[in-house]
Amino acid sequence: MRRITDVPSGLYRCSYLLHLANGDLNIEGLDPHGPGTYTFAVLGGDGTYADATGQATLTDSPDGTDMVIDLTP
Repeated sequence: MRRITDVPSGLYRCSYLLHLANGDLNIEGLDPHGPGTYTFAVLGGDGTYADATGQATLTDSPDGTDMVIDLTP
Protein backbone atom coordinates (compact mmCIF):
# COMPACT_ATOMS: atom_id res chain seq x y z
CA MET A 1 0.00 0.00 0.00
CA ARG A 2 1.25 3.49 -0.75
CA ARG A 3 0.03 7.03 -0.55
CA ILE A 4 -0.34 8.76 -3.92
CA THR A 5 0.59 12.43 -3.60
CA ASP A 6 0.80 13.49 -7.26
CA VAL A 7 -1.97 13.46 -9.83
CA PRO A 8 -1.78 10.01 -11.45
CA SER A 9 -1.05 9.87 -15.16
CA GLY A 10 -0.52 7.22 -17.77
CA LEU A 11 -2.67 4.30 -18.89
CA TYR A 12 -4.39 1.89 -16.56
CA ARG A 13 -5.38 -1.61 -17.70
CA CYS A 14 -8.92 -2.00 -16.38
CA SER A 15 -11.39 -4.87 -16.31
CA TYR A 16 -15.08 -4.69 -15.43
CA LEU A 17 -17.29 -7.64 -14.59
CA LEU A 18 -20.86 -6.40 -15.03
CA HIS A 19 -23.56 -8.37 -13.21
CA LEU A 20 -26.65 -8.10 -15.44
CA ALA A 21 -30.11 -9.68 -15.24
CA ASN A 22 -29.36 -12.58 -17.63
CA GLY A 23 -25.69 -13.18 -16.84
CA ASP A 24 -22.36 -11.50 -16.35
CA LEU A 25 -20.48 -9.52 -19.01
CA ASN A 26 -16.71 -8.91 -18.99
CA ILE A 27 -15.12 -5.84 -20.61
CA GLU A 28 -11.47 -4.77 -20.62
CA GLY A 29 -9.36 -1.91 -21.97
CA LEU A 30 -6.93 0.92 -21.31
CA ASP A 31 -8.09 3.88 -19.23
CA PRO A 32 -6.05 7.08 -19.68
CA HIS A 33 -7.28 8.35 -16.27
CA GLY A 34 -9.37 11.46 -16.08
CA PRO A 35 -12.28 12.87 -18.05
CA GLY A 36 -12.64 11.56 -21.60
CA THR A 37 -14.11 8.87 -23.82
CA TYR A 38 -12.41 5.59 -24.62
CA THR A 39 -13.24 2.12 -25.94
CA PHE A 40 -13.02 -1.24 -24.19
CA ALA A 41 -13.37 -4.71 -25.72
CA VAL A 42 -16.23 -7.02 -24.79
CA LEU A 43 -14.59 -10.34 -23.84
CA GLY A 44 -17.69 -12.47 -23.23
CA GLY A 45 -19.22 -13.62 -20.00
CA ASP A 46 -21.73 -16.21 -18.90
CA GLY A 47 -25.44 -16.88 -19.24
CA THR A 48 -26.86 -14.87 -22.14
CA TYR A 49 -23.42 -13.27 -22.65
CA ALA A 50 -21.34 -16.47 -22.87
CA ASP A 51 -20.34 -15.81 -26.51
CA ALA A 52 -20.64 -12.01 -26.46
CA THR A 53 -18.28 -9.85 -28.51
CA GLY A 54 -18.28 -6.17 -29.34
CA GLN A 55 -17.14 -2.97 -27.73
CA ALA A 56 -18.00 -0.72 -24.83
CA THR A 57 -17.62 3.06 -24.97
CA LEU A 58 -16.86 4.55 -21.56
CA THR A 59 -17.17 8.28 -20.89
CA ASP A 60 -15.58 9.57 -17.68
CA SER A 61 -16.68 12.86 -16.18
CA PRO A 62 -16.37 14.39 -12.71
CA ASP A 63 -19.86 12.95 -12.01
CA GLY A 64 -18.96 9.33 -12.85
CA THR A 65 -18.62 6.92 -15.76
CA ASP A 66 -21.25 6.21 -18.42
CA MET A 67 -21.02 2.96 -20.41
CA VAL A 68 -22.59 2.22 -23.79
CA ILE A 69 -22.14 -1.41 -24.81
CA ASP A 70 -22.52 -2.47 -28.45
CA LEU A 71 -22.67 -6.25 -28.86
CA THR A 72 -21.83 -7.80 -32.24
CA PRO A 73 -24.63 -10.05 -33.52
